Amino acid sequence: MVHFIYRTAPAWMVTSALGAQEVIELPAEDRPLAADFEEVYRVGSVTGEAWEQFGNVRALGFDGTGRLYVYDNQAARITVVGPGGEFLRAFGRSGEGPGEFRSADGLAVLRDGRVVIGDLGHRAYQVFDANGDFERMVRMASEPGDVRLTALLADPGGEAVFTLVGARNLQVGMATEGRSTPHTSRPVERLILTGDVAVKDTVAEGWLPPGGDQSGLPFGGQVNFGPPPRRVFGPHILAGVLPDGDVAFSDSSAYAIKIARPGEGIRRILKRPFQPIPVTNRVIEAETERRVKEMEARGVPRFVISGTARNRATTTGPSMSSRRRVATSAPIPPG
Repeated sequence: MVHFIYRTAPAWMVTSALGAQEVIELPAEDRPLAADFEEVYRVGSVTGEAWEQFGNVRALGFDGTGRLYVYDNQAARITVVGPGGEFLRAFGRSGEGPGEFRSADGLAVLRDGRVVIGDLGHRAYQVFDANGDFERMVRMASEPGDVRLTALLADPGGEAVFTLVGARNLQVGMATEGRSTPHTSRPVERLILTGDVAVKDTVAEGWLPPGGDQSGLPFGGQVNFGPPPRRVFGPHILAGVLPDGDVAFSDSSAYAIKIARPGEGIRRILKRPFQPIPVTNRVIEAETERRVKEMEARGVPRFVISGTARNRATTTGPSMSSRRRVATSAPIPPG
């Protein structure tokens, strides 16, 4: 696997006076961003040095000095690369003890070089210092419903990370008890890691699509209301952390990007005058065919999909696991 590292200047910037939920109307016309990239270095090669022969790179991050951190969960190792592409150090390994990974994913690199990684096997967030030495373990808060680990975003202020309920799950574990009430939103949460147990602070409430909350039956037979599954045509929630610690996230109830600050909530909204496009059976079938062709181009055997475009679709193919992968690769929104 090859990673390309580039340096570029920001293509655009929005500035304005601060205000409570200030709304900024953006034009409907697309504005292509043409960036002039300069290659700084590249790392990752099957014929390169032993330290850069990565197996399964799950996450990348930079600290405040420009050092790159690469998490390879196949090797259970975090590799640190200097600003010039040189190897600095590596740390982490599989194991049961503190500082060892049982089922780790979701890397966040703080500005000072400390590293936070979620470990579902330990049900904790492991913190390493700037030298790669194990510092401490912060337990995940106990709560009903499945334990879900999503991508972690570093808080520029340190001592915390951000996470998004409803974003792509990296790891999912079974809970000992189910939820008694369904989710009403997809929250953007700040996880404070100063104590023995992570403390959740909801920064903003992301929009939950109608019918998006799904229930299941975990151990004990109790009803579990999990966050909504990702949908092909339905809206996904995306987020990024700004240099001042604000969080920008997508709100697909309209074409809008909302910017929230911990402790204050949403303070700015960027909008464009777009209207949603209805998803018809013809659109669904075209997208399904596109995905099948894409799989064929990667060498995956073709499958025949028949039935209605909604819940009665069936497939034929060499194995049940392969058929299921195709059938679930394009979930159909309700309605």
